Amino acid sequence: MIFKIVKVDDQSRLKKLGKIKKSFLSKKKDDISLFHYQEVKKDMFHTVFHLNDEYLMGTKKIGNQTSVPFSQYINFFFFNNSGFCLIENTDSVYLNEIKNYISKKAQEEIQEYKLSKDDFGNIVNRLGGFIKKIEYSDGEDDFEKDFASIDDFNLINKDYLIDYVSLNNNEYFISIYKSGKVSVSNSDEDYLIDFAEVIVDELDKRSS
Repeated sequence: MIFKIVKVDDQSRLKKLGKIKKSFLSKKKDDISLFHYQEVKKDMFHTVFHLNDEYLMGTKKIGNQTSVPFSQYINFFFFNNSGFCLIENTDSVYLNEIKNYISKKAQEEIQEYKLSKDDFGNIVNRLGGFIKKIEYSDGEDDFEKDFASIDDFNLINKDYLIDYVSLNNNEYFISIYKSGKVSVSNSDEDYLIDFAEVIVDELDKRSS
């Protein structure tokens, strides 16, 4: 599952999402509805949005002839005690639609967040495991290193700018990008809740 890290100034406003009537089908103009809203841990909330979309089929010369509706579900984690949030990132178009929907319903701007040197250091050291690949630069040239230890990573992070890290943690593969995208090869609900909590906790260390 792939997430995008975002940030809000007033996370308390996001609880307005819980007042939206839950619905499986979207009927409004924006074609998005709230499917699920729950406090999964103290101060941690899990929300699922439902988007209507259509597969379009046809030919190059005739054009679109058939449309088949389908549903897309987007997960969103936010916290009472942090301005950082995680939105599932299946597609950039869906991501922007969800960001706009949350901003409209909660009256709170969703800001995309890029990882700093400290963010990378905190997250990678907290997750641990074995690093498969590091991509980094000195501001001019790009480099990469395969099969590194956490100590190797810390030395590189001290003197260079990290762009990407992939690591193996408890048999799961995790990828972290400077752009604020994080992915994990696990869709188990309990694992994802813990994973989201760890990421946000480490981000808060830098901002506190």
